[in-house]
Amino acid sequence: MMSPELLSASLLAFTLLMYVALDGTDLGTGMLFALFHDDDDRRRMAASILPLWDANETWLVLFAAGLIALFPAIYADIFTALYLPVFIMVLTLLLRAVALEYRSHVSASTRQLLDIMHIIASTVAAFTQGAMAGCLLDPNARATAFTWLHPIPLLGGCIFIGGYGLAGCLWLRWRLGGRAGNKCVKLFCLGLPLWLLVVGGLYWLLPENISARLIAMFMQLLNASAPAQSQRFVLWGSAFVIPMVVLYHSLVFWMFRGKVK
Repeated sequence: MMSPELLSASLLAFTLLMYVALDGTDLGTGMLFALFHDDDDRRRMAASILPLWDANETWLVLFAAGLIALFPAIYADIFTALYLPVFIMVLTLLLRAVALEYRSHVSASTRQLLDIMHIIASTVAAFTQGAMAGCLLDPNARATAFTWLHPIPLLGGCIFIGGYGLAGCLWLRWRLGGRAGNKCVKLFCLGLPLWLLVVGGLYWLLPENISARLIAMFMQLLNASAPAQSQRFVLWGSAFVIPMVVLYHSLVFWMFRGKVK
């Protein structure tokens, strides 16, 4: 039987991966607004993620809440060292929400401004997430306000931007189809080699094996866990909450299935 610490770490990994996969696709779609200038295309792109983006961000909330409850020492270390990119990420996610929710209720000129805000907010949010991941991978990183602007975090930010953009291309190919979907296929084929090149650059810059670094981080996580009683309490609650969130997501995807007209 798995220990509470291992179950807790697995739970956090699951919520984080769900967030990256789901809201990462939304952020990628937002960035792709820069390459689609037709207003009807942008309307359909926004409509494809409008019913989903807030539900997708639920996984980020669950991850943050789980981290502070299950591994409070790690939560304190991470958010002390990365408070600036965390603040920027939260702010840009808020701006992304404003741009999405209000674009269909404003004039054409204001809608253009909201689309620009959507593009910038999505790109910056993706970059900060990748930069924070890069800080965790960089063994030479020191806790300063601008650690996330060092070479490895910068490459991490670029990898997240590219990865989210590729995910957005696949999403739009599925949800839009037609001319816009075909354009997304071309963008994916053009972007994938460049993205792989940046990933290779990050691997080359890391001074030690990535697997060894991840294992060391995982062991540090296990050693900084909350008391077993607290973990069991959170895990029992998660056994109810996580299936409910998955069920809600599945229902939303089913209700809004098919091509966006």
